[in-house]
Amino acid sequence: MKIWVVTGDYPSPEFPGHGLFVRDQVEALRAGGHVVHVLHAMPPSLRPLANEARPRVRALAARLPGRRQDDHDLAAAVPPVVVAGPDAPEAARPTGPLGRARALVEATARGAVGTARVLHDQVGNTVAVSKLLADMIRLAGDDGTPDVVHAHNVFPAGIAAGQWAVGRGIPYVVTEHISAYLRHQYSAVELAAAIRVLDRASAVIAVSAAQAEALPIPTDRVTVVPNIVPIADFRLRDAQARTSGAVLSVGWLTPNKRMDLVLRAYAELPDDLRTWHPLRIVGAGPERDRLVELAKTLHLDPAVVVGRLPREGVVQEMAAAALVVSASGVETFGVSLIEALAAGVPFVATDSGGPRDIAGPDLGDIVESDDPLILAEAMTVKLRTPATVASDEKRRAVAEDRYGPAAVAGHLERVYRDLMA
Repeated sequence: MKIWVVTGDYPSPEFPGHGLFVRDQVEALRAGGHVVHVLHAMPPSLRPLANEARPRVRALAARLPGRRQDDHDLAAAVPPVVVAGPDAPEAARPTGPLGRARALVEATARGAVGTARVLHDQVGNTVAVSKLLADMIRLAGDDGTPDVVHAHNVFPAGIAAGQWAVGRGIPYVVTEHISAYLRHQYSAVELAAAIRVLDRASAVIAVSAAQAEALPIPTDRVTVVPNIVPIADFRLRDAQARTSGAVLSVGWLTPNKRMDLVLRAYAELPDDLRTWHPLRIVGAGPERDRLVELAKTLHLDPAVVVGRLPREGVVQEMAAAALVVSASGVETFGVSLIEALAAGVPFVATDSGGPRDIAGPDLGDIVESDDPLILAEAMTVKLRTPATVASDEKRRAVAEDRYGPAAVAGHLERVYRDLMA
């Protein structure tokens, strides 16, 4: 089968960590004997500059009178204000001329930021769609048309795939990975564009049931196919990790990952567990300095915030872990949790969406609370539950059967063949 994979995210020398989930699918499909061409165009973006500026903005906001900083979200540095209306809670209503003026300025600023974000993304997506269309026309001239076009995410890849494939009678598939649907971040204009792309698609794939429910089309039109996790990259954890391994959390150090909640929950563990199971937070991002300061405030060693590690470093961390913890606010999938299973490590995760599909008896538990004490209780139960080689091997087998390259590639092949039947 000849497959074109169209994507805005794909590993490159400049961005080696982008789109790894797409690359994994491409390699698995090629290993299955398919001819796969990748067409990639990343929308130009000013977000890297904004991310660099975010810690400075946070620090400035914290010094302004009447402002507070929330532990989880930079956006909450500005208190929510209802400018007018009888339904506004008394405590939320701005009082006095200065309060009302500040509320109006803040509401206007939030609206302006939202509009600017939409316009910024529209410009970037337009540039990427133009490049992808040109590349598809060129590739068709050189190599002929494909049997199926598989786009990863509506913006920009789904738009380009739909524009090229529909008029030529070639089926196109869209897999949606982006958390913006679960986080209600898209504007009405963006949702309308997404609906047009998804409605015309021959098949729509979501990487989890939670993501399928969040998409703006009927759920019965969506097939759940998880991302691939390269299980073979990981090895079963060391024997001593079951009794004295680390409590590990891996992810970008951003507000949504809520590593501050991991720190607070860990600080609530019984003394003996903290003695036997050191905390390790692995990742890079704009929250790092704040997390280091929070660790000090909680009387934890600031070195628990390890920073970014190469792939082999993450493999080593998993092999030395007693428990993996995810406290994200929203996750469409949950790669670190499956990596944990691949190493035979159980997990505890907050109810962020995607992890619901991964959790199960002897695998991992979902905590339906953002309370550090309740998260700590779940972590305590897992850490005090005896682990065996057999339980570790079971977790790894489940990971391979559900999320290994052969399993996911087989599922994709069935989707493609159904379209061509």
